[in-house]
Amino acid sequence: SPGLIRVLGHGGDDEWRSVARITEDGSDLRDPKLEVLPGGRLMLNVGASRYVGNELRGHSPRVAFGDAATGRFGPLAPVVLPASIVTGADWLWRVTWRGETGYGVVYHARSDSGALHLVRSTDGLAYELLATLALPRGEGLPSAPNEASLAFLSDGTMVAVVRCDGSADGSFVGYAKPPYEHF
Repeated sequence: SPGLIRVLGHGGDDEWRSVARITEDGSDLRDPKLEVLPGGRLMLNVGASRYVGNELRGHSPRVAFGDAATGRFGPLAPVVLPASIVTGADWLWRVTWRGETGYGVVYHARSDSGALHLVRSTDGLAYELLATLALPRGEGLPSAPNEASLAFLSDGTMVAVVRCDGSADGSFVGYAKPPYEHF
């Protein structure tokens, strides 16, 4: 059966309660990431996998926005990525906000290209490409980069931690100063 997302809330009485159940017809929803936006709104990013029978047909990111006071979320909406990087197997792993701008890294599931794309958004729905991350390749180095998380230092420097699968265990850590085009 397809995956769904359940959001739990804590009422202060040591009890956790389901406050939202998020589904999408025909999609297997995975890897929810909850962020608090400027102004206190909630943003829930998920990956949607589409299957025909048991055959995986593609991945694409989705987002839902919620109210922090009630825990209620609106409907899932497709995330709009730049056409130049869309492959049909796209995963926006996590979005990290700095001020009014959200940043994330898109990787391509089911691909050995190793391409990672740094994107940004001001609304959490539509993203623009900032940079394609060029990771070192070669024998003994981690390969198959995928999930990436971003953080910001107090001076505005962006830190990217990239998980890698493949023959050599490991990960990459990169740093970039604004406007975050070169790591």
